[in-house]
Amino acid sequence: MFFCSHEREAQEEFFNMLLQKIVCVDKKEALLWPQVWPGSAVTHDLTPVRRRILMEVIQFLLVAEESGIVLESIACLSNEKSATGYAKSGFSRLPAEIHLIIQDYLDDFSAICLAMTSRRIFNILLGRIQDIVCPLSELGCWAGKPMVRAGVVLDMNDAAPIAGDEEAGKYWAPVIEAKMMGVRERGYHTLYDSDNPQRLDILHSIAKDLRTPKTVRRYLSAVLTNTEYENMFRAGEKYVIRNLDKMEYVEFPTGKLGRVTTRPEGVLDDTLIQALHPGEALLEAITWLPAEASSTKDLVKGAWAGDRIDLVTARKLGDDDWRKLRTL
Repeated sequence: MFFCSHEREAQEEFFNMLLQKIVCVDKKEALLWPQVWPGSAVTHDLTPVRRRILMEVIQFLLVAEESGIVLESIACLSNEKSATGYAKSGFSRLPAEIHLIIQDYLDDFSAICLAMTSRRIFNILLGRIQDIVCPLSELGCWAGKPMVRAGVVLDMNDAAPIAGDEEAGKYWAPVIEAKMMGVRERGYHTLYDSDNPQRLDILHSIAKDLRTPKTVRRYLSAVLTNTEYENMFRAGEKYVIRNLDKMEYVEFPTGKLGRVTTRPEGVLDDTLIQALHPGEALLEAITWLPAEASSTKDLVKGAWAGDRIDLVTARKLGDDDWRKLRTL
């Protein structure tokens, strides 16, 4: 990042702010939560960068078994024919090791096309197709683990109050040492190509073909309509964010990721406000330092900071004694 000379004061003010990290304490992994530039206009919706980071956080908290994007192998028929209706070719009967070598040379689009040629090849390439839809290593990888959103200042002399706080101290090392996680490219970058109508036609045909495994069909439809986020969840299911330590939960909408239009509590007229999305509210609830703080002198602990959190379907609440929260 480069600054002109007349921006020097803004540069110094910016770097004196806290750099916010969303940290999984047990795994010492973190995502950087972008800060608002001092003096910038207040936005009434999520910025694109914050929306992408929030998508990653939600994906990391969504328990894999509760999602709608885990692929399963499909049964192979003894008299299976290729997608063209002809008997299996010699290529489809090659050893699985050969197909796995071939997949390493293919981009995501070509790998999906190859996987659609037969049930056997789909099962062989299942791991690669799962990685295209969503790597299992990144789905629910933070679920049920302690989380904090904390700040790190560049002037390490200001870090003393944290180190001196016994409770905050156990989170300080993970915050400092956490490995920064990258933001994964979504399918509309690796598959979708608006300048290639032939490729689009092929993706549309695969998405509409009832012989295509349902999860792949839904995923490709989501890529083509830019609804990959919504596709992470099971259709028709209600979801909740749970605090496993406090036995609390809040309802979680699975529609488009953005601010929520709502009526303030206790207001009876038509007044509406833009409230934080529950995902944003979660980041506030796990914050150890206030997002607007300019130093570590004023330590504030969010209600859920350091607690174990996950995202599941509402039916997982079962008959346990959970306490429902209206908001975080």
